[in-house]
Amino acid sequence: MAAQSDTVNGICCASVHDQQVVITVSHDGTRTWALATGELLARPSESDRGNAVAHTVLDGRDVAVIGSNEGTVMVVDLQSGTVIAVLTGHVKRVTAVAFATVEGWPVAVTGGDDGTRIWDLSAVIGAPRPLGHGNLVRGVACAVVDGRAVVVTASHDHTARVWDLATGAPVLLLTGHGGRVNAVACAHRGADALAVTCGRDGTIRVWDLRTGAPGAVLEGHVGWANTVDCAVADDRVTVVSGGNDGTVRVWDPMTGTAVHTLAGHVGPVNSVACAVFDGRTVLVSGGQDHTVRVWDPEIGAELRVLTGHTAPVSSVACAVFDGRTVLVSGGQDHTVRVWDPEIGAELRVLTGHTAPVNAVACVDLGGVRMAIGAGHDGTLQLWDMSTGAREAHVTLPNAAHALAGGPEGEIVVAFGWEVTVLEWVGAQMGAGR
Repeated sequence: MAAQSDTVNGICCASVHDQQVVITVSHDGTRTWALATGELLARPSESDRGNAVAHTVLDGRDVAVIGSNEGTVMVVDLQSGTVIAVLTGHVKRVTAVAFATVEGWPVAVTGGDDGTRIWDLSAVIGAPRPLGHGNLVRGVACAVVDGRAVVVTASHDHTARVWDLATGAPVLLLTGHGGRVNAVACAHRGADALAVTCGRDGTIRVWDLRTGAPGAVLEGHVGWANTVDCAVADDRVTVVSGGNDGTVRVWDPMTGTAVHTLAGHVGPVNSVACAVFDGRTVLVSGGQDHTVRVWDPEIGAELRVLTGHTAPVSSVACAVFDGRTVLVSGGQDHTVRVWDPEIGAELRVLTGHTAPVNAVACVDLGGVRMAIGAGHDGTLQLWDMSTGAREAHVTLPNAAHALAGGPEGEIVVAFGWEVTVLEWVGAQMGAGR
């Protein structure tokens, strides 16, 4: 077996029509050999530089899946030696390949420098596709639908997707945006669960999480709609959005009309958040102008301007703890800040990130009120809001862009094209799933 002139990076054995063969991959291509004699049988590829290979039987055909240095994944018919499909999605080299059967259908799992992909091989003759998003995930939110916890993700691949939080299984695909989807939020009204998404097409879209059916399309922003949140007070859903046009808009999703257009930010609005306290909705926003602003969405008035960040504010979040509204903001100045929005006071400056903070959340973990920052440095940082002490540090494979708390204290975080679920175990983060 001397036909390869470069280092052999991957090898596997297979039985093809009663003949034992060896498949080798190298940076000078792929070869198949007769195991008994060492005879070279085929050269499926001379161009792609292979790093990993695995064998399976697909619909009665022996196939090899090969991960390449170019980021492609090839599916090769081992009898004929022909390439029957090239799976694209990775943007960096593919270094590992494996197979599995999920609920009766075959999948390939590939891993590389840009994370992990799962592929539906039952469609390999037609148009194979990754089961997850095909681009950066920029938003995550959690909801409970008919007793089942779900995660909703928003991606630059122009789609939003709904997943079972416990198993990771895909539930719904939400399509309709004419561009990148920038953010997602969820709300519950009675037995109904809604998702609201916004995107670069300037629209805000409402979805029924039980069926995936689209609802109202809210239009009014000039340019991109960057951020969205929603709240329920007195059985009434309020949707809030922020855009590149510098406005914060308050919507009635049932009628599809804008209730208020709030002006005050100088430049794009990067994040909005709302919480309900004593039947009253509190609305906050963070902007490119380095400010955090507090609004009364009922009358459309700006209440306070919170200053302290020395760079654009990327994310805001708010929650009600012990009858008190707490606001958390994250900025491109690498800090997370805790505020009292009622009096406009900065309570704490939380440090630890070494790059811009892309997303924040405030959650109760085991009775401890935590502020969480997800950073461009590829880390999650968790602080006790009452003391300012950093309680945990989690290193991720890539820059983190979105963050949400789950219904049972889970932490859902998006990095690159991937989403993982972390659990708080005692005083530390448990393994993701």
